[in-house]
Amino acid sequence: MLHRLTLYLDMDLHQYPDPSHDPIKLRLGGIVVVDEADIDFASAGSSAMTLVKDNANICILQTLSKSFGLAAIRPGITIVQLPLIQVLTNTKAPYNISTPTAHLALSTLSASSLATIQNRNTYCLTSSST
Repeated sequence: MLHRLTLYLDMDLHQYPDPSHDPIKLRLGGIVVVDEADIDFASAGSSAMTLVKDNANICILQTLSKSFGLAAIRPGITIVQLPLIQVLTNTKAPYNISTPTAHLALSTLSASSLATIQNRNTYCLTSSST
């Protein structure tokens, strides 16, 4: 299984418009985990999240650690279909994250915080090109 998986590590998950040719469904019999830790630095439309709707074996992992500067508290999210949520819930530790971590993550995702981050990113991108 690991050998077959390594054949697809660099594939574009969006390049299979015909489901009969989709390697995720045909060849990978287990859970396909897509680590999107750097997705905030990728171009728009790069996320594999759209694949979750039609693929029960896709598990997308995202984090606030990198682009939001919260590496010390390690908050993240998993995007999967409901049956896989149930499996993961039954196999994880009883506590997801601490209350302070949850509070920091939620405040980081507030409208005002997101606007501040967007302004900072825009400033960094425009000031470095001059």
